[in-house]
Amino acid sequence: MPTYRLRNFFLWTLILFSKLANAQCPGLGAGTHTLCDPLASSITLAHSGNIDFLFDTYYQINGGITRGGSTQIRIKAINNISSTCQWKLVMYVSNISGTATPTDWSNQTLYGAAGSGSIPQLDLLEIRLDNFCHTPTNAGAWQQFAALNGSSIDIINSAMLVSAGSCVTQVNGAGDYLSNFGEYTFTLDYRIIPGITHKPGMYAIKISFCLSEM
Repeated sequence: MPTYRLRNFFLWTLILFSKLANAQCPGLGAGTHTLCDPLASSITLAHSGNIDFLFDTYYQINGGITRGGSTQIRIKAINNISSTCQWKLVMYVSNISGTATPTDWSNQTLYGAAGSGSIPQLDLLEIRLDNFCHTPTNAGAWQQFAALNGSSIDIINSAMLVSAGSCVTQVNGAGDYLSNFGEYTFTLDYRIIPGITHKPGMYAIKISFCLSEM
């Protein structure tokens, strides 16, 4: 079995969270829940634990690693009494702790010489979202966060109400993944191509998926 010196080792971890709109959803406020029923509505990640990217060969470091279908998001958006539920779904990135630089991944452990290489920035992570009806913004295309802590990517965010059952882009009305699987279920792929310019070590970021009313 081949061996690799520790200076060639990377472990990058995505820590995933999902939540209905509340004070912990950045940019979404507290959420009044006047349109959607907060008890019946939900956002669920069909994935347990974190997603790790282990780069321990030059082929992986230069060619990258893709985690296809690593996350599935399931949405239930239920009307409140005498109202029409209209929602948006946004994902945010956070470098949690370990760095004072808002553009960088959180460095948990560094290997090798302290001055060798650079800390990876948040825009290095690539994300691709889609579902059967291709409802997400930029469905099927690779996207990147801006290199800034708290930056976001829209999944569903339309000012117009698009009702369930039409199987078109930006469906955002009342419905759920049980009755409208192709519109209320989202699959995410992740890709990281670090290259050889970064400092070997262990890095982590947090990704939050937030469901809120429009």
